[in-house]
Parts: sequence; C-alpha cells; structure tokens
Amino acid sequence: MPQHRYRVLLSSWFLLCFLATLFAQSKTPQHGKRVSQLVIANAMMLDGNGSPAEGPVDLLIKQNRIVGIARANAHADYLRTADAIIDGSSQYVLPGFINMHGHLQNERAGKPMPFDYQLKLWLGCGITTIRDVGSDYDKGLEIKRKSAAGEIAAPRVWLYMWCPGGTNAAEIRAKVRELKAKGADGLKCHQMDRDTYMVVADEAKKLGLKLAHHVGVEDANAWDDANAGTATIEHWYGVPDAALAGVQNFPPDFNYNNELHRFRYAGRLWREALPEKLQ
Repeated sequence: MPQHRYRVLLSSWFLLCFLATLFAQSKTPQHGKRVSQLVIANAMMLDGNGSPAEGPVDLLIKQNRIVGIARANAHADYLRTADAIIDGSSQYVLPGFINMHGHLQNERAGKPMPFDYQLKLWLGCGITTIRDVGSDYDKGLEIKRKSAAGEIAAPRVWLYMWCPGGTNAAEIRAKVRELKAKGADGLKCHQMDRDTYMVVADEAKKLGLKLAHHVGVEDANAWDDANAGTATIEHWYGVPDAALAGVQNFPPDFNYNNELHRFRYAGRLWREALPEKLQ
C-alpha cells in the first residue's frame, strides 16, 4: 500500500475515533442538570408489580417522564435525538421509592444539617418522591418549587401541612381552606378528637385534600379513619385500639410523652385486641 494512502486511512481512522468520542461525551448527562430528552439504555428493568426482571431495555424519558420502554436497540432513532444517554449495561432500573412519612429538616438534635444533604441522601437511596408530614412549610414550599423547576437535585415533594383544628366547625373549615390556599397537597392531623377530625375530613374532601392521621390515645381510631376516608394512618396507631373491649391497660409508670413507652406498649396492645374485631 502506498505510504500516502496509508496515512490518509490512518488519519481517517483517528478522525472517526475522535468524532465518536466527541459524540459520546456530548451525550453524557451532567449531574444536577435536567435535560429535555434522556435515554437509559441497555438496562434490566423491574417494573414493581412483582414480576421478574426483564431486559435489556431502553427507557425514553421526556420532560422528566417515562414516555416509552423498548427492547434495547443500538440503532434506534431516539438515541440520535436524545440530549443525554445513560448506559445501563449490567445495571437494574426500578420505579423510584416514595417516602410516605418524611420531614424536611435542616438540623438534627440541635446541630445544623443542610437541606441539600438530606435531599441528596434520599436520592442516593432511590427515593424520588417524598411526602412531608411536618416541617417549616415556608421552606418546604420553596424546596418543592425548586425541585419541580429542576433548579435543585431533589425528590418531588408533597406537602401535607399540619392542621391544628379549632374551637368550632366554622373555624376548623376556615383553617383547612387557609392551608389549601397556602399550597398544601394534603393535611396531617395529630391528636385530634373525633368530632373535630370529622369536620376536617369533610372540608378536606370538598377541597380534594388527602389526609394523613397520627392517631394518638384518644376517642378516634381506625374505624373513624375508615369512615372519614383517611388516606393513611401514621405509625399504625389507632388500629389495635379499634379492636379493644375497653380501655388499654396502661402500666402505672407509663408516660405518653416518652416515645419509647409508646412504641413498646403499642406493640403489646395487639395482645389486648379482640381477634373478631380485627377481621
């Protein structure tokens, strides 16, 4: 082969390698930056319904939503039009976890803890959505806005704002409407008597707000939550309480404000529950 032809072929080869490398680099996603069209290629997929993994598949994501799942295809048009590609070879993709009981916090035990640390810790654990059931809601609303806009690396945020109740039905309903206007996705109720809770539940239903109920030792229990259409009972408090023949057998030294006491005797409470009432 003439030397000049060899040089041309060699130069063409290096140019091809350079362009391929440049193309690959241009498709590499940048951390913390949301792109319009993303492809996760060659991944094994778990769809979350109990079926076994399948793959390899390509997942097409547009505007932060999965819009297509197909068998892996190295020549697919969507690979050429994607803004970024993540190589999922030998890796597994599964639906993001939802933390149903979270608290946005920038301190723990009196020590500062940046929101950024907590948000990235959740993401690192595969949590892509959190339901906040108690925090500084002005800060929570700002985090929710920034997350939705792609301004920060964070899970999606649902804010279930704490509803304190009131002294009469009109005051209670006004408070629920106020929280809705503030930006609540739902309400968190805590240690509330049955009559007050039913008013909250009725107004929340009218406004399309879901309810999370931390049922304390009170007259309301899981039966009331079922009748009120409560979405979730927090910590499962109130479930065995609904199956008691009378009042819980509290030991003499029981202190409700001692969380260890509450958790310890909450477990033992199942022994006092009537099996026929748990059906």
